[in-house]
This record gives sequence, C-alpha cells and structure tokens, in this order.
Amino acid sequence: MYADSMRCRLSLTFTLSLFATSAFATSLTEVDDFGDNPGGISMYKYVPANLPANAPLVVALHGCRQDAGIYSKTGWIALAEEWQFSLVYPEQSLLNNPYRCWNWFQAEETARGEGEVQSIINMIDKMKSDHGIDTSRIYVDGLSAGGWLTTNLLAGYPDVFAGGATHAGGPAFCAQTKHYFWDVFRWWNIFSASQAASRCMEGDDMSPDAWQELVEQYGFDGDDTQWPII
Repeated sequence: MYADSMRCRLSLTFTLSLFATSAFATSLTEVDDFGDNPGGISMYKYVPANLPANAPLVVALHGCRQDAGIYSKTGWIALAEEWQFSLVYPEQSLLNNPYRCWNWFQAEETARGEGEVQSIINMIDKMKSDHGIDTSRIYVDGLSAGGWLTTNLLAGYPDVFAGGATHAGGPAFCAQTKHYFWDVFRWWNIFSASQAASRCMEGDDMSPDAWQELVEQYGFDGDDTQWPII
C-alpha cells in the first residue's frame, strides 16, 4: 500500500514537473525586430503580466553551450514575478561561436558601439520603447562567457547600466583581439584570441592605470559619469 502510494506520488510529481518545464520553456517571447543588430544575435524577453510603469530591467547573459531557454531556468523569472521587473535574454548564434560563447575576447564584438554589445544595447532601447522601463534601474547578469561580457558592458556603457553581477567572469576588456584585413580565413584571429582568452582566465596582473587605459580605449571614456555597482 505504501509502495503504491509512493509510486503514485512520484508519478504525479514527475508529470507536474514535465508540465512546469514545458510551460516554463514557452514563457519567453522572441523579439524578431529590435533595430540594428551588428552582433547577429537573438533577443528573448519575459515581461510579467500587468507590469507597472517604470519597472526595472535585468539583462541575463547565458554561458557557453547554453541558450536563452536554458538560462531562463536559473530563477530570474520567479524573481521578476515577485519583484515586478522585466527580463531580456540575449542569445548567441552558432554562426558567431560554435560553442555559443559570447565573444568577449574580440574587440569588434565588445568595443562600445560595435558588435554583440551594441546589439544588446539596442535590445534595451526596444524594451524602453515597448514597456517604458525605468532607465535608472537597468542591470546585467552573466555566467562564464556571459560574465566576461557583463563587465565589458558595464565598462562600456556606464551611462546605461546601474549595476551588474558577473559569475565566473573577469575584468573588462582583458582580451581584445583584433581582426586584421590580411587574415582572410581568420586563422591568426582564432589563434591569438585563444591565447589572449587563456591568459585572462589564468589571471592577468596589470596595474590600475593599465586597466583604465583599456576602458578608455574600448569602453566609456567620458569624465562625468556614475560607474555601475558590481
């Protein structure tokens, strides 16, 4: 009798979990047109029902070998419902990176106004237009490659973000590999990017002035700004 009851409970739990997973997987909405997309990436969003005006926004960046659907299961949606804020889940393309890693080590993808980071900023502008979010409460969160891209975004767009959280990431603009015109097949680019990324992940010890120079070169170089919290 006890065994039958346990099997019934387990079966019910399994069925409910499948239903919840299925419902959860379809809770994201893809946004096909969010303006210019120099990074060639995709946009997904989650907006709670009856979201009040001037609500905050969180940008959530997945890690390597992940996508927006997988990263949406980390708990942000439950928090968005409880605390009433909207979410943007950018998604990397396999054409950009075969492991779906954000190209945080490529200058052409992470310098202010270019590539993947500019596509994400355009997603934020789309959310501003469609949902009237509070521009003083925009945050970014990222895991692994998403964590590295998070610091690039914070250093590149302090005029956009109020703060962010980086998980298994590192310092902004640590690796900035450039693509040279003579590297037709990008072999040198791939090799040098791999070397630079490895150096950063092993820990690159530079002076505060050297880090500042990277931010001024690739990110925000204005004097009058409030830097985001981390």
